[in-house]
Amino acid sequence: MDDETKYRIEANEHNLARTIGFVGIIDTKATFVLSLVLALTAYFVAQLGPFLNAHVQHQKPNPWEPVFFVLLDLVATACLTCFLIDAIIIIHIIKPRTGQHTGKASLLFYGTIATMPCEDFKKQMGSISPNEYADLLIDQTFDNAKILHQKTKDSPAQRERILLGARLLLPLHHRAPHLHQPHRAMNESNRREGRTDALVVRAPTGAHPACATTATAPSGVKGATQ
Repeated sequence: MDDETKYRIEANEHNLARTIGFVGIIDTKATFVLSLVLALTAYFVAQLGPFLNAHVQHQKPNPWEPVFFVLLDLVATACLTCFLIDAIIIIHIIKPRTGQHTGKASLLFYGTIATMPCEDFKKQMGSISPNEYADLLIDQTFDNAKILHQKTKDSPAQRERILLGARLLLPLHHRAPHLHQPHRAMNESNRREGRTDALVVRAPTGAHPACATTATAPSGVKGATQ
């Protein structure tokens, strides 16, 4: 084997190894991003409890509250949609791809080797020339480059969707802890004004405790009568 053929084989071996290495890096990063998306989705689901309770408890909403809840519903739907789309795309990226884009069976591809009898495989590998081996390396590099392109072509849009979903999650993060108390403002107002639905009439000093009664407060009367 002359130096030129040796150099050609070594160059293609390094190129194939580098391309396969990039595929592994993309799969590792995609797995990490999938974990992040699932964590954000889990946090979103955790916020749904008070969010749904607020829909049920708001029986007499203020005029602005229906619009507020419609907007929150749209934000929640968009947020969940972003996370679900990203999760589906990432799973599609991670899944194994074995397509032969050159359209030729390769003795360097495990799928081809697995379908051949062992003796046929040894015979064909023993009779292969250096130039044929270099051509097989080039074919494998091309196939893996195509796979790498398929895995990375949606990365910019995927990154933007994740950021959009995280931004949409912020309103729910700030609002959801307060949604389970829909009438809190009304209750605080009543408490400041000293309103009560009942007055406790205490028995005179020395009287039996059973003499104490409870009476309904007249309209406009505030506080408890001693």
